[in-house]
Amino acid sequence: MATCPPEQLSCGKAHLQRWRRSDLEALVAASKASWRHLQPWMLWAQNEPDEQSSLPYLESAETQWDAGEAFQYAILDAVGPAVVGSCGLMRRIDEGGLEIGYWVHVAHTRKGLATAAAAALTSAGFGLRGVSHVEIHVDQANVASRAVPARLGYQHVATRHRDQQAPAETGQDEIWRLTCDEWPLSRAAAIYSEHVCAADAESD
Repeated sequence: MATCPPEQLSCGKAHLQRWRRSDLEALVAASKASWRHLQPWMLWAQNEPDEQSSLPYLESAETQWDAGEAFQYAILDAVGPAVVGSCGLMRRIDEGGLEIGYWVHVAHTRKGLATAAAAALTSAGFGLRGVSHVEIHVDQANVASRAVPARLGYQHVATRHRDQQAPAETGQDEIWRLTCDEWPLSRAAAIYSEHVCAADAESD
């Protein structure tokens, strides 16, 4: 099994490509356009994004990828391809676990992009050596984000208090988990397989 996921992933409308320093202009454009939309929920969006604040993120993304600590992706529009969001797999929870995070451009919400991206990341996560479970952590008040793990068949296993970081948060963090044993029969696997098979059929 691999120690790093592929640099490009795809599931339905969501095409994922590893973030690099050269993507600075595209990241700034997408995050600035979505700044007010994300500000209630994202700590990094409390100030308007610019090149000075965005470059350290891309530098860290490259360093962490190479170290096997986190794997950050741009979400690309299949038509553009323009950057329509960001997502990642992070080794910041307990041993054997990966956490998924995501945000979607304000002009591209409610199109299933977060769900498709999370399905692709879930598949990639379980392809890595030593991964026993994947989690999505989301504030109780963030209804749109909470719908993603539920839609993918993750199980709500705990709710934990943490310090409030963004204005709309309650500080009650829901922990949604999918285990390696649950993955093959999960809705996440079905969604991922359905889109992969459809893409293969189109390419034949």
